[in-house]
Amino acid sequence: MTAQAIFVTGTDTGIGKTVVSGHLVRQLRQTGLDAAYWKPVETGVQPGRSDDVATVVAIAGSDTPATCSLTLAQPAAPLAAAEAAGIVIDPAQLDVDFERLSKMYNTLVVEGAGGLMVPLTANLTWLDMIDRWKMRVLMVVGNRLGCLNHALLTAATLSAHGHQLGGWIMNEPEPTQSYAESTNIEMLSRRLGPPLAAIGYQQAEHANLLGL
Repeated sequence: MTAQAIFVTGTDTGIGKTVVSGHLVRQLRQTGLDAAYWKPVETGVQPGRSDDVATVVAIAGSDTPATCSLTLAQPAAPLAAAEAAGIVIDPAQLDVDFERLSKMYNTLVVEGAGGLMVPLTANLTWLDMIDRWKMRVLMVVGNRLGCLNHALLTAATLSAHGHQLGGWIMNEPEPTQSYAESTNIEMLSRRLGPPLAAIGYQQAEHANLLGL
């Protein structure tokens, strides 16, 4: 895996993007890369405190470079949370942070908030930021009823905008599986190819995430 920016997106909220990001950063650093984690915008937290940064550092190690540029209190899409706070997210400032971090580290793992089409501003989604920052995309699929549609729509949207999905991971957010959930990985593999990893419930530390 060469020096690059990797964008971690997901099919839903609460499906393990942050945990996967933490283990990805940990494994990259174990290979000798000076990898860092960046959360451009986090919602549902008090200003100045990033729960996702704390999670990544707990997983990847206390010496892991990890930062969040903007935290917003309302647990909503960044645009909605910013409007509730009476502010406007400045993409130019996020550009500055991205450029600074990209120059400092071999690999930058960038985690979005929500899915690919979640709005940051009135005119920009995470898809626009992928274009803007030329990032490879890792999709975390939460193994739930409905994830097939969400995953295939995410992949199709990337393709329609000239991006190839760098890889995908199936993650189990719940300890038990329904019949539908037991078939999801096979159904997706037929369309997207095999996943980089299939992670059991709370088993991310055992997954090899370096095939991107």
